[in-house]
Amino acid sequence: MDNKKTLYRRYRPSNFNDLVGHDTVKDILESQLKKRSITHAMIFAGQRGTGKTSLARIFAKVIQCKKPINDIDPCNNCNSCNEFNRESHPDFFEIDAASNNGIDEIRSIKANITTLPALSKYKVYIIDEVHMLSNSAFNALLKTLEEPPKHVIFILATTEQNKIPPTIISRCHVYNFNKLNLYDMKKKLIEVSTLEGYTLNEEVANEIFYISDGSLRDALNYLEQCMTVSENVITIDKLKKLFYVSSKLEKINLLINVFKKNIDYVITMINDFDKKGIDFSIFLLGLLEILKEIIEYKICNNKLYLKVLEEEEAKNFLSFHTSSIIQLTDLLTEAYVKTKNTSIGVQIILLQITKFHFNKLISVNSEASPLQYEKKDLNDKTLVEQNKKQNIKETDKSNAHVSENVFNNKTILSLDDDKKDYQLKELLRNNINNDINVYFDNSKVINELINANKEKRLLIENKLNDFFSLLDLENDLSNILIPLYSSKVVASSNECAIFVLDNITLTNWIINKLEINEIRDKIFNFFEIQFLIPITKEQWIHIKTEFMDLKNQNKLPTYIKQDYNSFSYKKTKLSDDKEDKFLNDVKEHFNDFDIEVEK
Repeated sequence: MDNKKTLYRRYRPSNFNDLVGHDTVKDILESQLKKRSITHAMIFAGQRGTGKTSLARIFAKVIQCKKPINDIDPCNNCNSCNEFNRESHPDFFEIDAASNNGIDEIRSIKANITTLPALSKYKVYIIDEVHMLSNSAFNALLKTLEEPPKHVIFILATTEQNKIPPTIISRCHVYNFNKLNLYDMKKKLIEVSTLEGYTLNEEVANEIFYISDGSLRDALNYLEQCMTVSENVITIDKLKKLFYVSSKLEKINLLINVFKKNIDYVITMINDFDKKGIDFSIFLLGLLEILKEIIEYKICNNKLYLKVLEEEEAKNFLSFHTSSIIQLTDLLTEAYVKTKNTSIGVQIILLQITKFHFNKLISVNSEASPLQYEKKDLNDKTLVEQNKKQNIKETDKSNAHVSENVFNNKTILSLDDDKKDYQLKELLRNNINNDINVYFDNSKVINELINANKEKRLLIENKLNDFFSLLDLENDLSNILIPLYSSKVVASSNECAIFVLDNITLTNWIINKLEINEIRDKIFNFFEIQFLIPITKEQWIHIKTEFMDLKNQNKLPTYIKQDYNSFSYKKTKLSDDKEDKFLNDVKEHFNDFDIEVEK
């Protein structure tokens, strides 16, 4: 039985037109060939299986051809082309740096380039996976790249350009190879399937694209495996048996149940996928592609945007509010980033879908089940009608400022915009004295930086992030800690934490709270510290610069232990030209709300 070549070798491109994608790189190289102005050293950088080495071989074959067609295609008739096709060309050298990465190999190249080409005008060296060369090998290559003989051309291919020394990169023209897009990949897969006598289902082509991660070589390998278990038609069922992927119908069914709030069904479905061993990063890519088409179809009402979905499938989502689809897309995008190279993909997806489930109230009476964004009295659980004007006054003004979710009789905020709105409206109610500038002395803050440690800072940072991830408005701490929302923990010791806030208004607000003993004790107990220093971004820049100067000059003072009672701050009157405009902007932003400001 003869061993036949794999698909990716049989269908390896032999000219520029055969190469899939990378139009910009092809245009540049074709222009060089037509102008007969060849770069002496090039780097082809990009992920595996995207055509870097294939394009390098095509380029080498053309510049060595005696009679190139239209200056850009090999004739395949001359001695040079025949020798190249037989892989015995005396002036073409392809080196795998992964297995030939020492200085001896580079010295051999340096000795070889001094002789003239035997058959062609140029000697071409392709060094694949060049980032694998040792430091001594790179150093030996450096001089050769800087002043090569006129008859020598180097093409360096790599999947990790960041590992190549900058001195090498600066002596080469760098061409980046992107992942193949869905359209180009599907077109090629269908073309190869047809030539091999198979019919490729379009849904299968989509899934192969996702699991190959934009690599055509990997995609052709997956396709070939499907062919071995298929008769004439390659279906999604065959692909699922081999690679544990989910079908388009399963994805659509999952999304519909998410929007319909059938959380039990969704959890069961995802757990079943997990038991089957589905790769959740690939699964999420499929969901995001479907959601993208749904959004485009709903907004533009144009079926031309539908590449994955049929129009009848897209119509299943017309009853769901566009804002809720966008919101779910954001959450699943975040989940995709977190599931890369992790073994807890199922937990991340379930968490994001659960967050979506409790993000907004869903109207149980409306066929459209839109997500409502109107203000609502906490004691009145009846949803406001979909078409009512937003921002209407509610009975209980103390809670009218929140666009909230009701979960087990609690108010939960999970969207950043809602949390920010809550913070700003609470700021208006507290009526912070904005023309007083409160600040801690720089030397006192630097004293605490001396004793700071990373572990404690991370503990406090995690506490803060966990608290605000789902903001429970019935928790007494929510109103106390809300000035610290979106603040940054820049340093902390076991005794003191330093928080940087966006502006002087928010900084004054938290300092006012710290003046109340009961509130101060709650804040310190929550963070497990003895005192807290809130400062503005502007002050932090000055403190950090001063601290680094002292440190570089070995002039940092000796740490002196302090407590909050001895930790004084200064109050100064702001001049008119420096008066903070933040509070005025907040008032203007919420001018449609009837908010009573405390006197």
